[in-house]
Amino acid sequence: MASIKSKLKGQLEALHSFVQGSDSTEEVKSALKEPFTLFLLPREVGSPNTFRFLSGISEDELPEYRKIFVTKLLNEHYEFLLKIVAPNFLGRISKSERKDLFDAYFVPGQQLQNPDVRVIILSSLCFLSDAVSWKEHTNVLKTATGLLQKLLTAVAVWDFCFNICGRCTATGPASAAAQSADWQQYVATVCFLPDRMANALGQKTPDFFVGTRLMGRLGKDLIAAFSACAKLDAEHFERTVSYLALLIAKMVRLGYSATLVEIWLPAIIPMLAKPAERRAWNRMFAQLSHSESEHLLIAGLQRLSERNLLKSNSEKASKVLLDWIGQATIEQNDHFLAIFRKLLLDSHYDISVSRILVRMIARFHVPSSLSVPVASRWLIETWVDPTYIKYATYEQHKGLTSVILMCLGILTADDISEQDLVSLFLPGMQIYLESTDPRVRCLGMITAEQFSKKMGSSAKLDFELEVDDEVRFLRGLVDGGEGEMKAEDVHGTENAGVSNIEALRSMSMEERITELSGDSSDAGSGDSDDDDDLVPLNLEETDPNRHPDHPPKARPPAYIHECLAGLRSHEDPDKLEMSLATAESLITTSHQSAIDEIAIDLLSCLLFLQNNYDTKDFEKTQIAAIAALISRQPRVCAAYLIDKFYEKSTGFRHRMDILNSICMGAMRLSGLGTVGLSTFSGTASMLPAASTHELPIQPSTTVGTVTRRSAPRTAKAHAKQNAFAPHAAHFLSPLIGKFDSSTRTAVIFGGAHGRLLLARLITTAGIILHSAANSIDSRSLARQFFNFLWPLRLLDAPLQIAAAAGQQHQFANTKRNTDSLHQAILFGVSVLFVSLPSFLIRDEFGNAGEGAGYGTEGVVSEIMQVQRWLLDILATEPKAETRQLAASVLSTTQEFMTEQRDSFMGDARAIEGAAILL
Repeated sequence: MASIKSKLKGQLEALHSFVQGSDSTEEVKSALKEPFTLFLLPREVGSPNTFRFLSGISEDELPEYRKIFVTKLLNEHYEFLLKIVAPNFLGRISKSERKDLFDAYFVPGQQLQNPDVRVIILSSLCFLSDAVSWKEHTNVLKTATGLLQKLLTAVAVWDFCFNICGRCTATGPASAAAQSADWQQYVATVCFLPDRMANALGQKTPDFFVGTRLMGRLGKDLIAAFSACAKLDAEHFERTVSYLALLIAKMVRLGYSATLVEIWLPAIIPMLAKPAERRAWNRMFAQLSHSESEHLLIAGLQRLSERNLLKSNSEKASKVLLDWIGQATIEQNDHFLAIFRKLLLDSHYDISVSRILVRMIARFHVPSSLSVPVASRWLIETWVDPTYIKYATYEQHKGLTSVILMCLGILTADDISEQDLVSLFLPGMQIYLESTDPRVRCLGMITAEQFSKKMGSSAKLDFELEVDDEVRFLRGLVDGGEGEMKAEDVHGTENAGVSNIEALRSMSMEERITELSGDSSDAGSGDSDDDDDLVPLNLEETDPNRHPDHPPKARPPAYIHECLAGLRSHEDPDKLEMSLATAESLITTSHQSAIDEIAIDLLSCLLFLQNNYDTKDFEKTQIAAIAALISRQPRVCAAYLIDKFYEKSTGFRHRMDILNSICMGAMRLSGLGTVGLSTFSGTASMLPAASTHELPIQPSTTVGTVTRRSAPRTAKAHAKQNAFAPHAAHFLSPLIGKFDSSTRTAVIFGGAHGRLLLARLITTAGIILHSAANSIDSRSLARQFFNFLWPLRLLDAPLQIAAAAGQQHQFANTKRNTDSLHQAILFGVSVLFVSLPSFLIRDEFGNAGEGAGYGTEGVVSEIMQVQRWLLDILATEPKAETRQLAASVLSTTQEFMTEQRDSFMGDARAIEGAAILL
């Protein structure tokens, strides 16, 4: 084998050398024919005895030579053709000659009968897709693009699949592993072609290779592939369907599900009438994952719900989807149940999509989890869930109510009794009737009316709702109407049906069941609807804003969007004050989707809100609201606030607000126990009033006595997940990482308040580190914090902040803030020892400092540097409070060194010396 490869490689090199140096077009054409005729055409074509360069190959040796050429040397020959032949000789020959002598190497024609055709096709595709990235060869790029387009046009998906599966009659099928590897390579290559071409050609990318166009072409090829696949025998059918499913899954994951479905559906509808072709599609869906099946189903629902397809007939559309996926496929794969639950419970699509879904599940029978009676149970369980009622948006309420009403149109009284839906429905009905939102209350009343009607009771509920377009539409869903929703909002329903609400409230649970089930013996009583004895609700007494001595204030906002609008009402002080007062609670209770939608707008509004009307506790309420918003959208809010902190246009007050908000947000997310920090008066004075009592660290106030966690023991703490841990790196890294950004840092931390702001930055970073305690990133965050903190101890002169920032900018004299900076650094050092376990401090700082190696001079040198600095503070600091703090932190470091004495035997004298000094 090696000798044959060496001989053939030498012959090809001679051929390449001759072509490269020849000026004769005829000789070049003759030379180009030899490899193609001998190795790529079927065996009976051509004779090796007539060739000039590939002579001396006998008939017995030819199969071995052909195999070596196709598997080992074909790519080298492709490169020779593109780089040498294409630029120098293609212009000299005709189009027909180019097709036979050049294009035929890359675009299979007659050689489709070659036993190694799968290798040839795949080699050509992969080589050409790689060649388009050779940007240094403009001619090569153009030629490769043209050949790639011809290849994909000439050889469709079915041709690739049929040949790559190895079903060639000459040598028999290839191994299953080789087939699978080849097909996976084909799928990866063809699916990423749009991105590869866009990177190479940019805006000059041919339309053929634009993502949606190329995937649309592949989608059309797949239709033909499924038709051809249906004619295969059982063994090849399953294997081929699995290959087609692999390609479809890749295309769906890349976001082309809508493109595929748009092309497929018009052709699929007639295909589904043929059992063999329907079976092929069903088997394809059976091999897709949860996500891929969901995307295709959603795309199909949206496409079928359009007016121009099936005339919006949900019955026909549901049958098409069910036949396409396969009812058996849905029942045998659990992920379809999860998909249907998701789409029915939280559908934000058009009502026609929900209608098709309900018609689909109507084709399933009990005890299937997707049958309408069983599905109605888990739909109503969610509908009556107090948490859902409280936090769902109105659109979610309306969508789920619509689905339940459509299911009621299919259910019978026996179905309701068998699933015990009445007892499940009534407790939640009470919550709907007590809802403060008239629109949600109206949805509950309509559902109750239709439920009562469905039970066939003689005394049906009637809340006397004003019949508008929406009420008419919702009631019509029970009758299975195909009409369109005409009104999006409910008007005039705020006070509707009050008498019926009060009547239901006064009933016992048994009486409510009797009322809805229609079993009341006195249902026909003449005074059954008499509500004269009902006491009207005194709205004035229940209004929290009314006071006999004060006029009523603005109504508090009920939704987060309304709160944002109120915060922007600068000309209405009552509305602004009420919106700010309720901002924190609304942020905490609003649905996550509503927060995601307006997070940045709300954060910007809160941060730059001005106290123009001298509102009580303005700063405290403002910071609390921002902290609540940080806890709902940590990374988005952190990125915005840190960017604003380092903007030159941001003022000192807003920078302090940003740091205070980050502190409170981090502590709120972490949920760690917090205690006071009475000894850190300088540091505590920089915190907002709302948070000075919540700092998480308190070193001992007694010199020589160390208390690492000095909070008094109370009740036993319960384990709670630290919600801040996954986000800590997104807070700390950018906050301290942007400090070394030259001029910007010099300007920000200059002026009379520069050191005060820097001290607050250190304190904030320390609180972030503490809030990330016991997280997977705490070790790396501690190292970042120490590297940021430790050089700041040298900032004793006005110019040294500029030096730390990389600039020689002149700062005002900030000597009066030196104490606060020292106290902040002391606080930061204390945080390091409190937030990390001793073994992590030893391991992380073991290779730092002057020494090298684990547990030797490295860690001791850094700890000793800290101790020497603390001793300097004790000796030179004039302020007694700062000296007391330094002594407390020094005691903490001494405790650590004493605990780790066995690991640092070489520094025992240093430890004893520090103890003597203390």
